[in-house]
Amino acid sequence: MNPLALDLIDKMLDMNPVKRISVEQALQHPYLENLHDPEDEPLFEGNLDFSEFESDPTLTLVKVQRLLMRELAFYNPAYYELCAHE
Repeated sequence: MNPLALDLIDKMLDMNPVKRISVEQALQHPYLENLHDPEDEPLFEGNLDFSEFESDPTLTLVKVQRLLMRELAFYNPAYYELCAHE
């Protein structure tokens, strides 16, 4: 796997929201250098509220992994079998 891709993924999936890379930083990451075009990247102008998700004291790494697998299964049914046991 490309080390730059791993670095970007690691920064995007940091569990600490303070340390997690921002969208703007991610778009400027060296891995996306040949795809990044500020003139062709729309800006989201709404508001997202992740406070409930970010402050859930029951949220563990395993729980996050399960939630991600369910999300993958929703968009890609091939992953259904991986999530079926939950």
